[in-house]
Amino acid sequence: HATRYIAILIAVLNESEIPQALELVGMAFQQKASAKDRISFKRILFSSFMRLMIGYTFLCSVFVVVVQVTDVLSMFMNILALQFVESIDDIIYELAKRGFLGRPIMSACEPVSMEVDTKSSDGKLNSTAVWSNRVVRFFFSINLVFG
Repeated sequence: HATRYIAILIAVLNESEIPQALELVGMAFQQKASAKDRISFKRILFSSFMRLMIGYTFLCSVFVVVVQVTDVLSMFMNILALQFVESIDDIIYELAKRGFLGRPIMSACEPVSMEVDTKSSDGKLNSTAVWSNRVVRFFFSINLVFG
């Protein structure tokens, strides 16, 4: 039973889609509050929602694997396979960004920076920046505890 808890903890700590999505949502709210809408707020929320769906699907799949598998080695191998499947989109993006999938796709993968003012005119942190950081930390903590 201890290996099941360890496997779930390792899977939750290795899952990267959910924290990335939460950070993007926080940055989107900061960008909207600073009135520098360089990237569409709806697009950021949609892509973040899709990342959250991928992350939570991965966590549900890990839970099913941990519950059903009786052999420790096969449990960790199945979790490793799920981790690989989850990271395929990141691998393809990195290949496209480096030009392995053609120049038009490489130019589409150029990073777009989000302009965010985290500090107000008096040097203190913007209230939206503080709020979004707290929400991101809260949801990440919830994932660690209940993952």
